[in-house]
Amino acid sequence: RLLPIWERREMLLLLLMSP
Repeated sequence: RLLPIWERREMLLLLLMSP
């Protein structure tokens, strides 16, 4: 199933936080 918007934001935040 497709991940909710907030889930995507979490992933994006993690990517941004990780160099």
